[in-house]
Amino acid sequence: KIHQGALLEQFATLRRHKLDIAFYKENGEVGMTKKEDVLNQPITEIEFENDNFQAVLPNSTDWTFIAIKLDEKSRDYFIENMSKLDELTFLLVKRSLYNDVTKGKVKADVFINVMMPNLQKQLENPTLIKELGGFISSAISYIPYHLQDKNKKVLFSKVWELMTEAQIPTVVSELKKISTASMSTAEDVTKMYETMRKRNEMSKKVNFDERQQAMVTYLTSIFPNMDPSVCKEAREFLLKEAETKEFFKKRKYSLEAFDLSTEAKIELWEKEILNKKRSLSYVHLIYTLLGFSSKHNSEEQRKMFVEKYFAEMPAFIEREEKQFIESFLNYGMPYREDLYRNSR
Repeated sequence: KIHQGALLEQFATLRRHKLDIAFYKENGEVGMTKKEDVLNQPITEIEFENDNFQAVLPNSTDWTFIAIKLDEKSRDYFIENMSKLDELTFLLVKRSLYNDVTKGKVKADVFINVMMPNLQKQLENPTLIKELGGFISSAISYIPYHLQDKNKKVLFSKVWELMTEAQIPTVVSELKKISTASMSTAEDVTKMYETMRKRNEMSKKVNFDERQQAMVTYLTSIFPNMDPSVCKEAREFLLKEAETKEFFKKRKYSLEAFDLSTEAKIELWEKEILNKKRSLSYVHLIYTLLGFSSKHNSEEQRKMFVEKYFAEMPAFIEREEKQFIESFLNYGMPYREDLYRNSR
């Protein structure tokens, strides 16, 4: 049975779709493909002779414009057999699995572990590396805080090795983005900071744009257990660059908010975050919120922020303009926070 639904309730029109449906054997190979018309109705039944097939993939040749939701058995099969799939099937299944990550049906770390072998196989394919890298970097943000470090540590180490091996500049650039997103230790952060400042062998291969420079410098400034001299230098560099460079100026807002005491954070929250007569622009608000919601704040401050955020969110949405509401929701939401994971 092929189930069809609409993405948006207000545009609930169902369409006819001409598509291929592939049926897979145990070894990752296609055992049979059927050309079918999916009708403009909720369910279309497809008859086929089941030769011990293990998985089904609708739209296997990517003819039509749909998002594929795999059944649970097929999803598990593809997770186990990703390395055996042809390139098109891999891309289609990858997108479906990533959508399941965002909906909580597939664990983000499982998705990343499944994608990594293909990342290694595609060092000569900049286009696929770019797409894979984007999905892997995004998936990291769906891993809860308490599980991130162990997953990021392994990921950073693997990607650093791939950066060393890769020869195509655009591939190195995409791998750098994953490395930056997967830093989990002071050693990782220092490696990236030293690379960004052109002080090691990797610097010969890797370039950072201003946005990336600002982000790495900011993380080096606030990351726990950093060498004090490195942290001090990064802070001084960030403040100096903020005088003339926009992305460093934005990260300066985050650093200033991060550095505040609990009492000062509460005062800023009341005066500039919740107060509609605030002096902050919406961009300043965004980066201030990022300083508030950083996982590197103390547990006391993180709990304070979570409680205040959700207590004030309904009223904030009710009274504010769209631009500030979007900033509050997109950049303030502590969606990875897991301080209360053991609470009932």
